[in-house]
Amino acid sequence: MTFPLESTGRDHSVGPLRFRSHGRLGREVPPAEVEEDLTAELEGLRTALFQAEQQRIADVSLAREQGAKQARAAMEEEAEEQRAAARREIIDAVEAFETERKRYFADAEAEVVKLALALSRRILNREAKLDPLMLRGVVRVAVEQMTSEDEVRLRVPRADVAAWTEILQGEDVQVEGDAGMQPGSCELYTKCGSVDLGVEAQLSEIETSFCELLGKRPS
Repeated sequence: MTFPLESTGRDHSVGPLRFRSHGRLGREVPPAEVEEDLTAELEGLRTALFQAEQQRIADVSLAREQGAKQARAAMEEEAEEQRAAARREIIDAVEAFETERKRYFADAEAEVVKLALALSRRILNREAKLDPLMLRGVVRVAVEQMTSEDEVRLRVPRADVAAWTEILQGEDVQVEGDAGMQPGSCELYTKCGSVDLGVEAQLSEIETSFCELLGKRPS
């Protein structure tokens, strides 16, 4: 292609364009081939850009998936810790309740025993006032266990001496009266020692036995 210039008397026509390209140094490249190369390079860039974008999308998706997995794992771990803490609280509450229940029933049993003994004491003391000789069965059993060589003395309230003497008629027992003894009191003496057969003494022995039984119960 030539372009007209102002006339200077010389020929100023433009010849074919020269392009430098890899593998094509020093040779003339036609415009059609240049356009083809540019188009190919542009398509290559577009392809590379598309692949890079696809890789970026894949990386973002993978990162999101990994982040979601990590978040789920963290949430599951936190939930498991909360469940474990709740289980520990429930176990502690059950154990505390069981301990309190055992303590409550142990205290209740002790109170029931005390109440029963108090009621028995009241009834027996009243019966002793109405029947001063209500212990005659206990006394007879104790006297029968003595040998003929024992010197047996029975100490009772002074007001009950005559009645006890009549009951023990024929037995080798000396009945003694004590003005300080309460109704229902009765003490047996021998050379080896003495034993309290009265109502209070028997109730105290029963109370001791109950306490020992309660103490031996498994906790």
